[in-house]
Amino acid sequence: MSDTVPLGSAPLLAVDGFSVRLRLPYGELHACENVSFELRAGESLGVVGESGSGKSVTMLSMMGLIRGRKEGTLSFKGARMEDLSPLRGRDVSMVFQNPLNSLNPSLRIGKQLTEVLTEHLGLGRREAEKRVLSMMERLAVPEPERLMRRYPFEYSGGMRQRVMIAMAMLCEPDLLIADEPTTALDVTNQAQILHLFRELQERFGTSLIFISHDLSVVSQIAHRVMVMYAGAVMEIGPSETLFRTPLHPYTRGLIDSLPRLLPGERKKPLASIPGTIPSLIDPPKGCRFSPRCPQVQERCALQAPEAVRHADRTVCCWLYAEGGRPR
Repeated sequence: MSDTVPLGSAPLLAVDGFSVRLRLPYGELHACENVSFELRAGESLGVVGESGSGKSVTMLSMMGLIRGRKEGTLSFKGARMEDLSPLRGRDVSMVFQNPLNSLNPSLRIGKQLTEVLTEHLGLGRREAEKRVLSMMERLAVPEPERLMRRYPFEYSGGMRQRVMIAMAMLCEPDLLIADEPTTALDVTNQAQILHLFRELQERFGTSLIFISHDLSVVSQIAHRVMVMYAGAVMEIGPSETLFRTPLHPYTRGLIDSLPRLLPGERKKPLASIPGTIPSLIDPPKGCRFSPRCPQVQERCALQAPEAVRHADRTVCCWLYAEGGRPR
């Protein structure tokens, strides 16, 4: 996504050194480690990485939906807090991957939508219904009055996801977190949902964190991209330049593994990253990608690199450690 966002002087959301430990019967899980990033008003941030890289658990912990031992700081509009749970529903909303699991199958859709407004804004039933219908019309939902009277299982996955997006946007939040909202959809519905997110950002100025393992989807929606691996941030940068010239070896591995459609490249075997994501109960002592990295150095296994600035990017790699210059 090449459109630029005018950046204000202060970020809407600032995350600094955010780490989460989860106690499990078989040990302590290092869910995420020293995650730091900023998000400004109207900006969209794509969070990418393999399954198990900590994308969803990081954001769910930030939302206060996963309990664990937390370190680091979060600041929302300049106010510091442990997590975003006090703002959930009104200032910050979340769209989950599977709408059928998120919606109550025994309640009509209208009841579930109006409940958001009665709980968070204190609106009466009639006023809440009027506002819900207005939001449905904005989202181009056909026959919204009929939809309000029906149950979630009576609609397709694409329509249920529209309902979830409408529910998340009813209070016009400043921040919307979307956790792989297009994964279970076909290509047509996927394109419609991405278009819907772009329209909502333009209309409401909402900031968006879009979690996905699909790089092609993220390239269509995100102004900036944060690449995560085994609970740690590898690289952050503008979407256009990050996909064109990736810096971190892990980012390069992800992009090289994408199928190529050019005639001369179709018959080439797909590239892959050897090995698997390490256990987050006993993660590597140094860089978490070092056991799989094709450019690993001795110190990579001994000490985790600090985040450094390189051009328009933030990258966590010893290759760029000396003042942000590649070695």
